[in-house]
Amino acid sequence: DVVVQPWAQNSAAGQRLNFIGIDINDGTKHKVFVASNFAFNTGAPPSAIFVGKYNTVNSANSGTDEGFWDFFPLVYLKLVDNSTNQIFSYSFDGNAYIQILSEIRTTFLTPSNIGIAFTAQSGSRTSGGTVLHWAIS
Repeated sequence: DVVVQPWAQNSAAGQRLNFIGIDINDGTKHKVFVASNFAFNTGAPPSAIFVGKYNTVNSANSGTDEGFWDFFPLVYLKLVDNSTNQIFSYSFDGNAYIQILSEIRTTFLTPSNIGIAFTAQSGSRTSGGTVLHWAIS
């Protein structure tokens, strides 16, 4: 069974973490596929789409960045799990998808939960995002 479970990272003081997207996890480790106002590998702007792997909600492990923009238009995130691989793709029109990463399904974790990943910067800025459609098929 797939359990939908919201997830939010606890930002450490001084970090600029604002993202929204898909979270898959095993109850401890998390793999998030998100649109963010920072690049995973630098922790700084410009905005990027990335797959981030976290040992816990407070401990980053590794990540894959894709594209860099000064602002984000509407973005579609698609995660395909075909029981062998996980394929992470994004699109700006919902039709033409660009693959960011494909890896063996059990790389880093064996997923048992899926949900929405969201985090806000600790500090004076606020962040937000809107999920317009959510489907598991």
